[in-house]
Amino acid sequence: MLRLFAAAILILLQANAAYGKPLELRTSKTYLSLNNPSQPGVDRFGYLGGITISSADRNFGGLSGMALTPSGDRLIAVSDRGYWLTARIVEDEKHRLVGLDNAEFGPMLDDLGQPLEGEWRDAESIELGAAGSIFVSFERQHRVWRYDVRGSLFDSRPVELDAPKALRQAPKNGGIEALAVLSDGRLLAVTEASRDQNGDLSGWLMHLGGSVPLALRASGTFKPTDFAVLRNGDLLMLERRFSHVGGLGIRVSRIDAADIKANGLLVSEEIALLQPPMNIDNFEGIAAVPAPGGGTWVYLLSDDNFNAVQQTLLMKFLLTD
Repeated sequence: MLRLFAAAILILLQANAAYGKPLELRTSKTYLSLNNPSQPGVDRFGYLGGITISSADRNFGGLSGMALTPSGDRLIAVSDRGYWLTARIVEDEKHRLVGLDNAEFGPMLDDLGQPLEGEWRDAESIELGAAGSIFVSFERQHRVWRYDVRGSLFDSRPVELDAPKALRQAPKNGGIEALAVLSDGRLLAVTEASRDQNGDLSGWLMHLGGSVPLALRASGTFKPTDFAVLRNGDLLMLERRFSHVGGLGIRVSRIDAADIKANGLLVSEEIALLQPPMNIDNFEGIAAVPAPGGGTWVYLLSDDNFNAVQQTLLMKFLLTD
């Protein structure tokens, strides 16, 4: 199945699409700490390089979710303005991240084949499913769409999944930020700000027949922004906090696979905390692939909010088992 899916992804990236186009990216090397360029990592995360990314295209930016192809050498990202970005990850002989190339960029389409507009284009999370499926969650107009990309990514049209009625009641900017495709094909979806009667964050296990609720234990001021599935079924959860007093903080936590069940409560364990004076930004995307020598390569991608004082950062880490 994995081999068939990898082949489908390769086809979509090579196909000629009406809307997709090559994109020139400017990348430059960056460090986990600008004050201490030799800082080797944080907690259980060893630093394997990072880059800042920019482009002259006025629609570039706002990258709020990312996934990696099964081979681990190409990323697919979605943006707040409803755009796809794909690019090949460039690494050196020591597997350190040094750049991106062969980038393509174009608008996401609706079910009528038209580029997304207005409140319908705020894509927040992307996950790869089986047989050429890509799942994307959206805010403002809350929903999850499945794109069949066995033809071309940039020409693909979505089918909307049956979503729980409670999702429609989520705050406009507090819908599904964290999405994961589990090993059995179900989707795990957790909101950023919608809470249940216990004060925990609302979530669902979604499948073809509908959905069942679960919840994520609220953890202070941190809010979930993305999931990545590990080889044993556990989850990495990317979280973000921001306040004018405490500033920006980024956390990566782990959730036990056994807790992912209908009407369950997800409880996370912190494994890495990134905060000033580290070189961080509004990280909203996480992806993970097994490292050949053991452990897991973890990539973090930031959303610059189309703000001139923020950056689009892509960083790579090695998580030791």
